[in-house]
Amino acid sequence: MPKIHRIALILALDVEYGRALLRGIRRYARPGKPWVFHIATPDPDVFDTLAAWNPSGIIAHISRADLVEPLRKLNKPCVNVSSALEPAPMPRVGLDNDWVGKMAADHFLERGVAHFAYMGYEPYYYVRARELGFRKALQKAGHDKVSTFYTAPPTPRGGHWAATGLELHHWVLGLPKPAGVWAAHDQHALELAEVCRLVGLRVPEDVAILGCDNDELVCTLGTPPLSSIQNVGEQAAFEAAGMLERWLDGRSPPTEPLLLRPSGIVVRQSSDVLTIPDPDIRAAMRFIRNHVEETIGVDDILHEVMISRRSLERKFKTHLGRSPLDEIRRVRVERVKELLIASDMPMPEIAHRAGFSGPDRLAVVFKDETGLAPTDYRKKFRLRG
Repeated sequence: MPKIHRIALILALDVEYGRALLRGIRRYARPGKPWVFHIATPDPDVFDTLAAWNPSGIIAHISRADLVEPLRKLNKPCVNVSSALEPAPMPRVGLDNDWVGKMAADHFLERGVAHFAYMGYEPYYYVRARELGFRKALQKAGHDKVSTFYTAPPTPRGGHWAATGLELHHWVLGLPKPAGVWAAHDQHALELAEVCRLVGLRVPEDVAILGCDNDELVCTLGTPPLSSIQNVGEQAAFEAAGMLERWLDGRSPPTEPLLLRPSGIVVRQSSDVLTIPDPDIRAAMRFIRNHVEETIGVDDILHEVMISRRSLERKFKTHLGRSPLDEIRRVRVERVKELLIASDMPMPEIAHRAGFSGPDRLAVVFKDETGLAPTDYRKKFRLRG
């Protein structure tokens, strides 16, 4: 009989990230691992019971400073799956916040948004780190101004909803329009969408909204449904479980955090807008998106928009900083990414679905754009099991 390990899971299961962590641990451990589990809420009150249970190892969402010392006193291998505190206690697996900031910036820039804002909970390290990544990517594109709205995290009784809501009313009304707002959490994105309804602002026409973690229940509760950056919870927990197992087998844990990049953005109505003022560019981009599966070229766009090639090229450079052919290529690559992550579809079928002449051409273009072969991208961003 293999040695059975007691594994304590200190996770917040009231949010999608916590539930995704649990799915990733299940994927790693079941079936076959001789692990038994105990789940507890991230709260100092659980540690007397946890010590009595005598776990072999722990996977913990360490989002509060008052959890650190009790965990250390247990003197057990512990992998942290939270980026809330800095410096990060314990070996850590988490989100590459700089990268998700860039993803959010690119998402709005691709839609022609000219005014940008960010909102999140005040004290957390990852909230500030995401803002920094967002600002860096926007500054690189020539946009220096980002409005911010910070609020205290909710308490078990809900916090000061009325006061926060009133402040948010004033803030969103004062934003230059149209604005793109990235929320560090889907809950914030939902709150903003509901405030926009109350004050008569249109989403996404006046305020385009993007969340983070893709909590489907929260995102689809919004009116309109909310776009969100994909959750990495399953992959983070899968990697954390592997890190913990190697630690239990006698190998030293890494000294640097393992940072993961999301596979993409789930685009729903809250950010699915083109705010570019030029109607020819809007029409051209709609045509490209609607015909991405076809082998279209610039001449096909010209038949749709009915302007000269020179004018089309000039307008694309002015408003987007790239050519029409670059945009076709970008949209095709984004479609390939979606299909690689979301399906087991073979490369010839993916090439067909993304408008490429074949898998060889897909591989060349994809490697040029991403630095990875399509198969390597699939391995990197799909949960391994």
